[in-house]
Amino acid sequence: MPIFNTSTLYSKIASGSEGGLEFSRFVKTLLTADYHSRGINFISESDASGDYKKVDGYIKGGIDFPDNIVGFQFKFFPAKLSQNQKQVITKSIEMALEENQFIQDFILITPEDFMKEEQQWLDGIREKYEKQYWASANGLTRKCRFSIEHWGHTKIVELALKHEHVGRRYFPEFFSRNGGNFKLSYSGIDRQLSSWVLNGQNGYNLRAPSENYPNQVSDPIFDFTFKNNTSNIHLLGSIEIHIEKLWTTLKGLPQELFLHSLGTVEYEIDFNEPINRIVFPNPLMFESNKALRFHLRLTNFAQKCPHNNTQIKFWFHFDERSIPTDSFILGM
Repeated sequence: MPIFNTSTLYSKIASGSEGGLEFSRFVKTLLTADYHSRGINFISESDASGDYKKVDGYIKGGIDFPDNIVGFQFKFFPAKLSQNQKQVITKSIEMALEENQFIQDFILITPEDFMKEEQQWLDGIREKYEKQYWASANGLTRKCRFSIEHWGHTKIVELALKHEHVGRRYFPEFFSRNGGNFKLSYSGIDRQLSSWVLNGQNGYNLRAPSENYPNQVSDPIFDFTFKNNTSNIHLLGSIEIHIEKLWTTLKGLPQELFLHSLGTVEYEIDFNEPINRIVFPNPLMFESNKALRFHLRLTNFAQKCPHNNTQIKFWFHFDERSIPTDSFILGM
């Protein structure tokens, strides 16, 4: 089921400085809920204290490279940017780079998706400021990349759908007025069944099979659990696999749920298609007040992938709603 149109936060929130603060507080709450659900600490100072590290919020890098932060900047700007607003965004990027030598991502969040002209402008900004660099810490050296990303209305809606207790505040039209909720409660790669190890937030690397699990396969086997706390039955009709990005990097030396799975769906991705669709002739039924878990195995993934890095996302299309996962980064 496609998501129906809804007004952006730029339409829902009053204009002016107070509106900007309201937008920032909502986005902070949404990001805090999302990263907390994944066991990641999203750090954001109070409105009164100003930008720390010259960003509105950030996530620290890994244990070895904590300064490889992901920085977030919130701007209550419309889809059509003025020249002054473009200058403000550019200045924010420059200040973040000056303050954080090893920043790896700068994520700009605005209430609306950019129009074509703004997207072209952002591509020019990326070309100017994105770069590769070497970082050294704790006796280790790593080649890093600084990149710039924009999240607008589409991403905000996606996060609001995942976190109803936050999203309902501005997007009540997405949620049933009846009690209970239906949600994706877990998504990840089953690391007992497949030889992929977690590396950072939602990133996985292919490794040799573990001695503890000698029967591991090289195909990524994803593990999904949905909880249905509503009084209704929900039918899963199809799954979309979105190939968001493919890239190749130089490689150096390599430095739970107790719910029983319903079974494993096997599918071979066509990497020539940006969106692969799995359609169930007989939809999977999610009964009221129960949880259901299943696996999805992407067969021959490592052999068929044209590059050694892939970023993918899953969309689950039920009869009355659509639910996305976070993006997964798979490195081989």
